[in-house]
Amino acid sequence: MDYLACLIVVLQLYERRFVDATVKLTNNMNLECIYPKTAGITQMSWVKSIATGKETIAVSHPLYGVHIEDKYKDRVRFINASSRDKSLNFIKTTEADMGLYLCSITFPGGVWEKVVQVIQPDSFLAPVLTTNHTITESGGNVTLRCPYSVGGLVQQVMWERIKVDRMDTIVLCNLSEGKTYGSDYQERAMIDCATQESNILVIQNVTASDSGIYRCRYDGNKTHVMSLTVSSGKGAGTVFIAGVLRAIEANCQS
Repeated sequence: MDYLACLIVVLQLYERRFVDATVKLTNNMNLECIYPKTAGITQMSWVKSIATGKETIAVSHPLYGVHIEDKYKDRVRFINASSRDKSLNFIKTTEADMGLYLCSITFPGGVWEKVVQVIQPDSFLAPVLTTNHTITESGGNVTLRCPYSVGGLVQQVMWERIKVDRMDTIVLCNLSEGKTYGSDYQERAMIDCATQESNILVIQNVTASDSGIYRCRYDGNKTHVMSLTVSSGKGAGTVFIAGVLRAIEANCQS
């Protein structure tokens, strides 16, 4: 197989990968990967997809410690490799750092993975803010609704959480193909795709850190943006979302 044919095959494979998070390329950039399970970590790695396959960036092992490949040593580090937070911090990024990254964590019962896509800053568009605002208390479940009518012709809906420099996929709901949850929401989100109840998303056991901006996308180009405040009883959720709103508004104006 020649190089061009190999490149096409690799790109087709990765185009079919479900992307858990989309990150804007910045000079100082974080790729978040927080292990959500209780089972101990056997090993974890960060790899990047390249034309010829994949390239290892960093490996973390509970006994042997952290290894960063020479190509990345001067500008990549684990934010807190000793915890369940296996996020990577990049500094002095270039356009070559755009692409697909895979955080892969091995535990005794299997493998947990998260796919992160890094895109050009100009391609990252923050949503227009709306006045649709939900307030709830920490520890409970919250229900978010998309405004389209149930029983219509909507075949697919994507639910996302929007941050200043990142969009996290909560779930992709397809009437004919079922649902795929984002890695960070596999154990907390609930949606019914089979009966076209995809306009209703339930997130369980919310905390103040879930406060922020959420979006549903349906019928290809239609969107609905909403905000959520989760109160911890001391106003922390309100303070948090106010900061998020100001940051996204500033990002839209820049």
